[in-house]
Amino acid sequence: MATGDIAEFSADGFLRLLGRKKDAIVTRNGEKFHPEPIEALIHRDPRVQVAVVMADDGPGGLAAVISTRLHGDAEATRAMREHVAAVNDTLPAQQQVKRLVFTDREFTVDNGLRTPNLKLNRRAIAASFLPAA
Repeated sequence: MATGDIAEFSADGFLRLLGRKKDAIVTRNGEKFHPEPIEALIHRDPRVQVAVVMADDGPGGLAAVISTRLHGDAEATRAMREHVAAVNDTLPAQQQVKRLVFTDREFTVDNGLRTPNLKLNRRAIAASFLPAA
């Protein structure tokens, strides 16, 4: 059955979901990767409610939109920037987040930032937080 999910079997024989086929990011040099593993690393910071990684047309590279209850707290913002920098240190250059956008908005179906089945609406998130230049 075609679900649109990308997965692989682990050495132990367990199926591990890597991401959604339509969410794949293609870099300028043609490399394809899924944002979900990067988002999972960013989610390790307990202040992060939602992290969405996507291609950024602005400065190039990737952008992350991070929803947090501590929006506007300078110390928390600094700590989250340091956390993302540490995550970047573990990633190849083309998968590093170059731009961070922090928000206190919730990602809900009602505001259009999630689909009716509660998946992230990446197109709407990009339009809301990464307007075209």
